[in-house]
Amino acid sequence: PTNPTLLLTLVTVVVASVLTYVLFHRSNSTPKSAPRVESNPHKKSSRPTSTSPKISSPTIAYGQDRVAARRAARSRRRANQKLNTEQAAEEPDSPKMSVAVPVRSAVEPGHQVSQEEQPEDGDPTIKNWEKGLYDVYGNRMDGPWMCHQVVHHSTSAVSHQDQATGQTTCKETVPVEPDLAAAVIGPKGANIKRAQAIYGVDSIDLEKNQLTVVAQSASALSKALEILHVEKQTMSLEQPWMYGWLLADKGTNIRELENTCSVRAKVSGSDHSRELILIGQPDALTDAGSWLSQHLEQLLVHLTETQVVWLLSNKGANIRSVEQACGVARVDVDKDNLKATLFGRTRAILAGQDWIVANTVSQLVELESPMQLSWLRGSRDHLKELSSLDGLWRAELLQEECSVRVTGQEQAVAQAQKWLQDRVPAPGDFFQAEFSVDPSLMGVMMGKKGTRLVQVEKDSDVYTIDVSTSDGAVTVLGPSSDAVNQVRRLLQLFSDTTRISQGQVRFLLLDKAANLKLLEESCGIEAVNIERSTDKAAPGGQLELIGTAESIVKAKVWMDIHLNQETMQISGLCLGWLLDNKASALRTLEKECGLSSAQVETSELELSLMGPPDAVKLAQQWLNDRCHELVLKVEHRGSLSLLLQNKAAALNQLRNTAKLGRVSLDKDAAELQLLGEVGALEVAREWLGDKSKHFELSVRPGFMRWLIGRNGKSLRKQMQALEKAAGGMVSLELDQPNNLIEVTGTQQAIDAVCEWVQCHSDQTIESIQILASQSGRFIGRKGASMKEMIEATGVESANLEEDTIMWLAGTQAAVKKAMVYVECQAQYYTLSSTTCLLYTSPSPRDS
Repeated sequence: PTNPTLLLTLVTVVVASVLTYVLFHRSNSTPKSAPRVESNPHKKSSRPTSTSPKISSPTIAYGQDRVAARRAARSRRRANQKLNTEQAAEEPDSPKMSVAVPVRSAVEPGHQVSQEEQPEDGDPTIKNWEKGLYDVYGNRMDGPWMCHQVVHHSTSAVSHQDQATGQTTCKETVPVEPDLAAAVIGPKGANIKRAQAIYGVDSIDLEKNQLTVVAQSASALSKALEILHVEKQTMSLEQPWMYGWLLADKGTNIRELENTCSVRAKVSGSDHSRELILIGQPDALTDAGSWLSQHLEQLLVHLTETQVVWLLSNKGANIRSVEQACGVARVDVDKDNLKATLFGRTRAILAGQDWIVANTVSQLVELESPMQLSWLRGSRDHLKELSSLDGLWRAELLQEECSVRVTGQEQAVAQAQKWLQDRVPAPGDFFQAEFSVDPSLMGVMMGKKGTRLVQVEKDSDVYTIDVSTSDGAVTVLGPSSDAVNQVRRLLQLFSDTTRISQGQVRFLLLDKAANLKLLEESCGIEAVNIERSTDKAAPGGQLELIGTAESIVKAKVWMDIHLNQETMQISGLCLGWLLDNKASALRTLEKECGLSSAQVETSELELSLMGPPDAVKLAQQWLNDRCHELVLKVEHRGSLSLLLQNKAAALNQLRNTAKLGRVSLDKDAAELQLLGEVGALEVAREWLGDKSKHFELSVRPGFMRWLIGRNGKSLRKQMQALEKAAGGMVSLELDQPNNLIEVTGTQQAIDAVCEWVQCHSDQTIESIQILASQSGRFIGRKGASMKEMIEATGVESANLEEDTIMWLAGTQAAVKKAMVYVECQAQYYTLSSTTCLLYTSPSPRDS
């Protein structure tokens, strides 16, 4: 049994499917005679896709409505079918093949295309850039241009006629070189679009270096191939610079060639084997050759020597001006043969020739006097002002002809003539002075690189200064006699040589020749030379002064003032005082007396004073007042020690207190040498008498031993205590054999020492003899007996010397008590030893 619900459902599905199929079939139905057309442009092809660009006519769709799109496609197919039939009737002799190719047309939907509406190849609506050669990215191919040409040839051309419809389809395949593929496509496919816009062209494919064109007629096929036909031509330019001309100014000329002739140009190769490669259609290549010929025509021009110099001057700046002003591509100058070759268009090279002639008009202007030439040649920039006239190239002075040759534009030459007539003074307005200078002084007169001569001419009012370095002749030209004579006084140099002493040489060369520079600057001397003498018998040198007469006179006066020299014999003590503390006394002498220099010759003990006579006399008096000498004999050894102790502190105190110039102590001769003024020497004598009193203090031998201590151990300590008690500068000497203390110093210090000795006079060190056999008992175990004795007697110390002498230190009472203690112990130790011997039993051996 069947289920009614299931059966009803199946019937409904079948009916719906049949209705859907019928409706779809009616909407997509086409005439049987029409070729098959793929209506879905987005449908994937079963054959492998090519990476080469394949450009077809755009699909026209109205909105997103699929039904409207299908109707539009149907209308296009009908229109194409009708047109193909008419075309086939007009061409009965064309070969026919049944080849199914996609038909693409630019016909609007629902619009019948007539023969008049077909786009022609010469359509003026097609812009010039659309004919050009571009790469696949829309960029114009760059490049360089005559001999080698490469074309692509047809490999196959077939025609096919559909037997059912009678429509004829033509197809041709052309090989394309890889470097020509971009030119065939055009910018953003412009060439493909132009060819495909031709009526009757169905498809154009460029794949794997093969160009395939399918059209409905042979005429449409030939027109499409003509548009897509591209050739490659290699040209060798006549001159190497032509390649640079094409690429100059960021490739302006090569871009003009490409834009004008619709070709692609590129320069390739190295510097020695360059070539220009042109890619484009045959007509475009012909136009490119004509363009190059027109832009690179040659004109040989014969020049004058002036014109050659004008062209080559200023590193060829005028050549560049001709090229820029007239549009000349190149100007080659042959200066040996006085010729020039101009390259460029006819109008440009003729204009360049006229430009050269117009800018090199030459005129000779004669002058009345050679002084007028000198006026132009002077440092007042007259010639520079003349040459700076607008349009004037050069103004040349001709000495032999006494004239001026002006070259430039005609109007500028006329202005130069008028300028010379108005500005150049008349011959009667000139004043001239002639004098000579020693040729050896020409370098000094002119200065380094002529700077002095230029400065003198600039600062004065003269027109010109002419110098002949060979014979030293100088000619000055000016507007007045005063100006000319002033320059003569500045430039006429003389030389004067003077002998100077060795001290004067040292003075001038002191401190990096500071005084020599002062002489030059203060007197206006141009140069000063010092030549030292090699003769030891006559030391010194020669001083050469170079300058004007006025400056040499000033230098003589300066030398009389600053180089007046007097020599004085001085003592060694005075020499030491002058050179002490970095020669501070010598500098003080120069400053206070106004000397130019004060120098000391240590080997000869001479003092050289240099300066004005009054300053030298003042310096001599200054030295006489401060260089009195006093020699004192040091009688006591303590006085000598007092002056030398603590790094000669007493001598420094003496010099500072008495304001002495110098204090010197000769230890071997025991002499004290003093230098200073008379009053200072008297103060020093009194100071020495007060500070160096001598006193001898007699003491007990035991007290002397206490001061010195055992092996001198207490001497340093006791002497420091004595010096401290003295409270000042004091010298202490101990005479142990005579038990004397020699004190040197002030009376107050001597009294303080005596008082200290009186206070400590009870101290003593005494010795006592003991038996060597008893030394151990006196010491005891670990010094116990010795400590017991010190505590019992009150002595400060007790020491054994060589086991037979005991030294006792302390007060006199304690030492006496200790001596009695030692004697008693010695007797006791003696009796104890005797008793022990009496009661000792005999040994077996004695028995």
